[in-house]
Formats: sequence, C-alpha cells, structure tokens
Amino acid sequence: MTRAGVRDDRGAGVLSAAVGFLVFLTCLFLAVQVIFGLYATSVVRATLNDAASRAAGGGEGRAGPGPGELIALAREAEGNLGAIGRQPSTVVELELVDDDGDGVGDVIAGRAVVEPPRFAPAADLLGFDVIDVAVRVRVERDR
Repeated sequence: MTRAGVRDDRGAGVLSAAVGFLVFLTCLFLAVQVIFGLYATSVVRATLNDAASRAAGGGEGRAGPGPGELIALAREAEGNLGAIGRQPSTVVELELVDDDGDGVGDVIAGRAVVEPPRFAPAADLLGFDVIDVAVRVRVERDR
C-alpha cells in the first residue's frame, strides 16, 4: 500500500541481486578453474613421469631405449591423458640425453605441453592457459 508522497520500494533489489549472483558465479568458476588446473597439472606430470620411467627401465643391457620406443611411449602417454591428449595442441616428447658427456645416453628427458579446458574467462591470468611440465629420469644399467 502506497501513500501519497511515499516512494514505492518494490523491485529495488533486483539489480543488486543480479550483480551479486554474477559475482558469485565468477568466483565459483575461478575456483573450479584453479582446482581443475591443479588436478590437470598433476595428471600430466604423473603420466609423463610414468612414460619416462618406463623408457628408462626398458634400456637394460643396451645403450638405452631406441628412438622408436621413445616415440611409442610418448604416443601411449598422450593416449593415457584421454580427451586432453587427443587435442592437436597436445605435445608429449621423450628424449635420451647424455648428461655426463661419455657418449652414452643416461637420462630420459620428457616434456609435455597441454591446453586444459577453460571454465573461467580469466584462466590465462591464473596461469592455467597452458600446462608445460618436464621430467628427467635416470636410465638404470647393470654394472
């Protein structure tokens, strides 16, 4: 009931409620982006480390794994990443490196570059626009 000279306040909170809801959704999506980015980084690092460890263990009694074996293990690691690994921008590389200069490769160096899905428009500001991880695993040999 409105009286003469008294302002009607009905509907006055709709704009502030809508803005508050948008701020809440933005914070929610940013939290989901951070959690998913940390999870994706952990999965990519673990998958790459597993592939490098398998390559390092496969060179027993020889001078390390061959290039074909490294390529096969890198492709398998991409497959283990699921939908993210099937993206054309995903790169997984394994390489036999000679760290001590004796002419025999003694370290498997791995690198993976992955673009995870985005939930928040500011994902690149959080550092989750590209996941770039590297691992190094020593090749085990019988002495």
